[in-house]
Amino acid sequence: MNRRTKTSSARSLKSRISDLASRFSLSVTLYLDNLKLRNKMILMSVICVLLPIVATNTIFFSMMYYAEKDRQQNEINNTLKSVESTLNNMIRYMTGAAANLYTTKELYSFLDEEYENGYDYLIAYKDNSSLFHKVTFGNNTYISNAQIYCDNDSLVTGGGIYRLDTARDTDWYKRFVLSGSKMAFYPSLESKSDVDKRELSLLCLMDYNFNTSRERIIKLNMNYNYFTRVLNQQYYNADIYICDSERVLFSTADPNKGTKTFIALEEMDFSDARYSTEYDVFGETWNIYLYPDRNMRINAISVLTRHGELFALLVLINMLLPAAAIYFIDRSITRRIIVLSDHLQMVKNEKYVQMDIDPSSDEIGELVQNYNHMVAQIDNMTGVVFKEKIMRQEYELAKQRAELQALYSQINPHFIFNALESIRMRSLLKHETETAKVIEHMAVLMRKSTDWWDDYVTLADEVSFVEAYLKLQQYRFGDRLNYKISICDACPNYLLPKLTLVTFVENACVHGVESVSHDCMVLISAEIEDGFLIIRVEDTGIGMKPSDRDNILKEMREGNMESLRGRRSVGILNACLRLRKHFGDDIVFEIDSEPNMGTCITIKIPLDRIRQTEGGSNDA
Repeated sequence: MNRRTKTSSARSLKSRISDLASRFSLSVTLYLDNLKLRNKMILMSVICVLLPIVATNTIFFSMMYYAEKDRQQNEINNTLKSVESTLNNMIRYMTGAAANLYTTKELYSFLDEEYENGYDYLIAYKDNSSLFHKVTFGNNTYISNAQIYCDNDSLVTGGGIYRLDTARDTDWYKRFVLSGSKMAFYPSLESKSDVDKRELSLLCLMDYNFNTSRERIIKLNMNYNYFTRVLNQQYYNADIYICDSERVLFSTADPNKGTKTFIALEEMDFSDARYSTEYDVFGETWNIYLYPDRNMRINAISVLTRHGELFALLVLINMLLPAAAIYFIDRSITRRIIVLSDHLQMVKNEKYVQMDIDPSSDEIGELVQNYNHMVAQIDNMTGVVFKEKIMRQEYELAKQRAELQALYSQINPHFIFNALESIRMRSLLKHETETAKVIEHMAVLMRKSTDWWDDYVTLADEVSFVEAYLKLQQYRFGDRLNYKISICDACPNYLLPKLTLVTFVENACVHGVESVSHDCMVLISAEIEDGFLIIRVEDTGIGMKPSDRDNILKEMREGNMESLRGRRSVGILNACLRLRKHFGDDIVFEIDSEPNMGTCITIKIPLDRIRQTEGGSNDA
């Protein structure tokens, strides 16, 4: 029974695993089926070629990096040991010199002798000076000078021998006595000739003959500049700081070169020091901090710099060659598939064009041949469909023309009414017989407005029509109205929808000039700029509030035929609709207006959408 149960459980588990594997395989297949062919090629290249190559190169680079890191770490450790060795040499030299003085018994007798006068001391100093000069010091040694202090008041200070009472108030003496040490290093700052000079002195209690009745101290002043020069010469490729518990004693990066006081340790921040070690000096701990320069720093760039040729070869073999092979194979497949897809999209848009590519014998080549055969058959069956489509297009054109004619019919009565009203009002006010000239201008207006068969007129003709209208308005307003027309020489031959420019001029006169009592100016200009024909109609009349300006500009840019229904004033919207129908949505309308200052309407028409009469040129 147990054996059967275990067998059944095993079969059930195996069945579930098989079911999960089948579902996973189906999901992957569906996902891949929905990917484009180019993306499939890229995915295959990334998974099968790029990722293994990147993984291999990453492992190799990591090995090289850590090997380089170990090498440079050893170099840093050797540098730190070398710095310790330099300190050892300096300390060994100075302690050896101190030991020579410390163990010279004759020197003790000379120091302890009570001298009756200075002459006796000088005789004794001359006889024992050779004992004192057993220590070698100078510019090229670790010791700059040697000093011996003794509490014998009969001594004469000078020549390296000093009475101890001259040093009892100094900081180095107090610290040395309080420390209880027999030998120690202490820093100090000596001022000579207005130049500060750092000093690091080795102090040694001189009690070799066990005569404790007198206090003697050997003070060997270290040659600070010589030791710093040794550090700079040996470790030019790194910044080294040697510090005690309170200050920076030595630094290869010190800009003061040993002058001025020691830098306090609290003023420095060695938390970012790459390497450091401790050094024991007579029971006191000195810290050595090392900042390597760029050549010693460990990073990926330094590794690449050292092994650049090897990495370039690996990139060439592992990356560029496979990438080139993948590119050409992918191009061979996807290039023709994309062309076939584009032609099938053209079929969707009812355009049947055969593929003109080199024949091939693979599966894609067979698809191309079958496509061309299908297109040839469809092309023979679509004649009727194209005829019906042409008829529909002609119908749409006729409909648009009828809409334009309807717009014209709304404009003409508007102009005629305003012109006649102008003549009537002027005649009533002045009781003059100046109507001949007015009627002449009126005839021009009526002749232009009743010519239905020309949808387009040149800008020059439209400007002449505008000028006739402005003269009628001058007849109405008298001296209150002046105008100026400025047309660039390159503009007159451009074709515009008839009765559009005059609509904007009429708007300037009726809504701008009529509402004010002061003199006004109407300015019409046209120029070519940045690929646009730019027409401006400006007046110095009543102007508009910002809200009114925004509403009108929105209607000019977005209005349609439905917007005209039920409106009393249709001039501006009418003209904008016609301009947009002729030149498309690329045309730009702008309004700049300020209350009681005037209004400027700008029309920008792209040159590639506008035609010219013969003899004109589209070159701006």
